Amino acid sequence: MKVIVFVLRGCSAGWLGAYGNEWVVTPDLDRFAAEGVVFDRHISDCPEAAAARRAWQTGRDQFRTADGPSPDLLQSLRDAGVFTALVRANREANDALPDYYAGWGKLFDARPVPGEGTLSLEEEMPGVLEHLAAHVDWLLWVEIDALLPPWDVSPAVFKAYVEDLVGDAGKTDDDPLVPWADPETGWFDREDVAAWELLHRSFAAVVTQLDADLGRVFEQLRAAGAVQIVTSDAGFPLGEHGVIGPHRPLLHEELVHLPLMIRWPDAAHSGLRLNAFTQPADLMPTILGLFGRPILGGVEGHELAGLWQGTVEGIRPHAVSVLSLGGASEAAIRTDEWAYLRPEAQHADDADEPRTAALFVKPDDRWEVNDIAAREADVMERLEQELKPSGVGDGQPGR
Repeated sequence: MKVIVFVLRGCSAGWLGAYGNEWVVTPDLDRFAAEGVVFDRHISDCPEAAAARRAWQTGRDQFRTADGPSPDLLQSLRDAGVFTALVRANREANDALPDYYAGWGKLFDARPVPGEGTLSLEEEMPGVLEHLAAHVDWLLWVEIDALLPPWDVSPAVFKAYVEDLVGDAGKTDDDPLVPWADPETGWFDREDVAAWELLHRSFAAVVTQLDADLGRVFEQLRAAGAVQIVTSDAGFPLGEHGVIGPHRPLLHEELVHLPLMIRWPDAAHSGLRLNAFTQPADLMPTILGLFGRPILGGVEGHELAGLWQGTVEGIRPHAVSVLSLGGASEAAIRTDEWAYLRPEAQHADDADEPRTAALFVKPDDRWEVNDIAAREADVMERLEQELKPSGVGDGQPGR
């Protein structure tokens, strides 16, 4: 068995055509989705890089503290004779802590080349595959940070996204619009339509360029005969709820709804879409299952094979998320009908406008813009009670 995992850091599901985006061009990822299984409701349990890595490696939810030693994906695979390799297709500034890299059998560096507009991963992949060819069973993990600023925006792709804005903005060929390539983390004025358009179209150009780069890498890998997985650690907010980047722990769709797609070399299960709630901790037992390994004791995630094989319809009744960031913290629960977001601790700088608990109708209010908390106290109380068994704090509705 051979498995490749692509982690597209900063990628929210809402930016991909496979998840309903109709204006950002992502043909290669759309094709990937069409040839495999798409998990429509993959929700981060703790949308930040270190927590995602812990969930993937231990199979444990990050919204609660687990007792006992942590299960270890890499150790289990090593015990079964599976070779593991990690490709860092990211800038050094976005590296993980050293202990994250210690368990891999081999590290490869495929750092992006600034200004090149392509992933050096494409150039490095033949050498990576040559090294892996010496092993029968292997796991290849690829982390890509192209969607984290500062962005290397392709001029040609950006131009295509802003052609209709040039006249409105008063720009000419001699004074063209330039990408907003390095937005500062912080508050964003949602009423500034011009800034909104420039920010989102700059990011759209980066997404489209990454899609094209990945398409070439996918073609390189077709002969490898590997199961390929695409996912993300967290979305990157772009002002949808008034913040850019990891400024406040606002657990809305753009931060917690992530892609999860799996494609088999024999096109098994192609075109299948699954609506069950899945979370990052599920990736670890699913990978173990692909290699025929038993699920380790202490794992809290669920193996997903039963979903694509049709033996189960769901693995959890809801998805829980938590995040602490800069002195503020928030918890959230998503069910078939609702999304309930509850602040647990406010940031000291936000005392004048404290964030209150919010409730949104799902799936109708996809982008969570119509807060109906004031009308549904009973629903909020019920969802609060559902949060408590998950090990999340004991906040009160409206807090």
